[in-house]
Amino acid sequence: MKKLFLLLLLPVLANFVHAQTSTVCDVHRFGAKGDGITLDTGAVSLAIAACVKQGGGTVYFGPGRYVIGTVQLYSHIHLFLESGAALVGSHDIHNYLPSPPFGFGRNYGVDMTGEGSVLGMLIAKNAEDVSIEGQGEIDGQGDTFMGLRAPHAADDYLPESARNPDKLQAAMNTDNYGPVDRSNRPGTMIVFFHCANVRLHGITLRQSPNWTLNLLDVNGASISDIQILNNPKMHTNNDGIDCMQCQHVRISNCNIDTGDDGFAIIRSEHVNVSNCSISSRSSAIRLESTKLSTFTGLSMDTNRGIAIFGDFYVGQENRATEDVTFSDIVIRTRLFPGH
Repeated sequence: MKKLFLLLLLPVLANFVHAQTSTVCDVHRFGAKGDGITLDTGAVSLAIAACVKQGGGTVYFGPGRYVIGTVQLYSHIHLFLESGAALVGSHDIHNYLPSPPFGFGRNYGVDMTGEGSVLGMLIAKNAEDVSIEGQGEIDGQGDTFMGLRAPHAADDYLPESARNPDKLQAAMNTDNYGPVDRSNRPGTMIVFFHCANVRLHGITLRQSPNWTLNLLDVNGASISDIQILNNPKMHTNNDGIDCMQCQHVRISNCNIDTGDDGFAIIRSEHVNVSNCSISSRSSAIRLESTKLSTFTGLSMDTNRGIAIFGDFYVGQENRATEDVTFSDIVIRTRLFPGH
């Protein structure tokens, strides 16, 4: 009986020892203010560097609003945002790093992340075992970079193809529905580039000024129980989750409310999406050259439900979307004013 008790106790002791020896870096110890005013980029980066020096660990954010520009994540770094904690995007575009030095270009689905030539708030490159978890939030403050009273005029539609061309044209010339005009804005709010074993759980992502979450050449990712809450007026390049050249990605129990595509799955394999709700002014799901993937238990309120495209970019032609299954999906499509 004693031997059995000891055998049962060993896993508990092992977990306890691991919890006690794992490095935890509270950002306040490194100078972060979390007052919603002070730029905390440097302090947060110092906390991450301290964990990296120890071979990895948890970077802890207690309640507060931590204003940052671009912060880089590394292997074995785990951000934990306590309830009441928020990473908040700086209003100053100069606090965001340029994207070309990180290897980003303008080849969609290959090395492009969002619109523009600067990064957003969080970037991980060539990293493994990276996570963002907790009950806190990441707020890109996207409205700061938008002309919310100025419609974004773009002649990329045919009014005569609408049921009521005059009303469509009138809607395009107001700011009531979007898309609104945008100024020089930060790039993708969170991007994982050439990474493996990525995890996001529990957090809320809101008001992204560009793409919200981009997995680009990621092998192994788990995204669960997150919310993406963007301004639906920000149609242009305001995607929820973009998964490009990825393998073995699981996304479950998420709520996505965004202006552009809810999911954009490009040139990826073994992507499994389940039990999510998506609201979008564009496509709930956009697929290009994707294989061996499943979508189940979804509800959609969107302009276009599921959009399947051929890969028509130069050098990327003739890549089929195949062996993809859809099940238990409810779709409501409607023509949103604007475009």
